[in-house]
Amino acid sequence: MAFLEIRHCSWPPPDEGNGLWNVDFTLDAGDVAIITSDTNEDARLFLRALASLEKPVTGEFLFKGEALSFADYRHLLAYKRKVGYIALDAYLLSNRTLGENLVLAQHFLDDTSSASLEPGRFGGRHLEEIRPKLALRPAKAFREDIRLAVIVRELSKNPEMILVERPDHDLDQTSYAEFVQTLSEIAAHKVPMVFYSFDQNLIQSVANRRVCIQKGAVSVCPYVKD
Repeated sequence: MAFLEIRHCSWPPPDEGNGLWNVDFTLDAGDVAIITSDTNEDARLFLRALASLEKPVTGEFLFKGEALSFADYRHLLAYKRKVGYIALDAYLLSNRTLGENLVLAQHFLDDTSSASLEPGRFGGRHLEEIRPKLALRPAKAFREDIRLAVIVRELSKNPEMILVERPDHDLDQTSYAEFVQTLSEIAAHKVPMVFYSFDQNLIQSVANRRVCIQKGAVSVCPYVKD
């Protein structure tokens, strides 16, 4: 039984791009898949689809052998809690501070009234980096601070699957180097990961599968390191 399985699913383009059509895809523990795509929009759509943020118009979407129901958003919440989604369209609540965003996320995840924040297995170094900025609201924070807060929020889930778009985006050299270290640790712990990046050093170090997207068609093959 695959960890994640997509059978004959299709997602039309939300605005730009080609959409994704008749997709078959599986993901198992230890899989680290790099996306290559002829458009950025289709790469993001694939990540959004894996995060259950886009409803397929055809096919089946199975998690640990059980089909997900897209009939009601609430049916997907248990799955969403298991997915770390670190993408360019992952936002924070604008009327809350960075710290409040993280604590609210913890309440949602753990159904607890505790005001403490646990960064999860992999988020500790990023929480320490963002800690001096936790009292800021997003409008007063730098884009890097917001990106780091999203990283901490998603890693605090102790996710069973990680989805990452452009891991270098909005991060300075030091922060990105630490995030690369985190992604390497996640891969070493066999947590399934799908990511979209142009950093060949990162790709060479962690990827073992390649997802190729061309004109809406998705194919998967082993990633052969140079």
